Amino acid sequence: MSPGSKGNEAVQELFGRHADGLYRFAYEFLGTEQEAEDVLQESFLVALRHGSVMDTLNNPRAWLFTVALNLCRQRYKKNFQDRIAKKNLGTRAAASGCPGERMALHEAIQMLPPDHRVLRSAVQPIDYRAAPLARIGP
Repeated sequence: MSPGSKGNEAVQELFGRHADGLYRFAYEFLGTEQEAEDVLQESFLVALRHGSVMDTLNNPRAWLFTVALNLCRQRYKKNFQDRIAKKNLGTRAAASGCPGERMALHEAIQMLPPDHRVLRSAVQPIDYRAAPLARIGP
């Protein structure tokens, strides 16, 4: 028997006993099936990486749920920050009259050092309302 196989067996047993509860926990915390499934998988990957210590834990279920809780918190924080960023981008885009993609491009360009903004004029919004006024040829 290989040194890690006993730990892997412990993780498999832990999965059989607690996967459903862990999934429900993550789903209640995050609110989507996809996020809950991802947390479930990541939790057991962490358990597999630490399989050799599974036999030394007094309460492996508590340890596993702590791992899941930390993963849920990380995802919730990231999702919250993403929602705030999208909301702020949408608010700024609406205030400026620019569509979201154009506003994102404009903000990215503004973050560049001034000497790297040479191509800025090439991506400036074009006012197509003025196009009929332009004449081509004599």
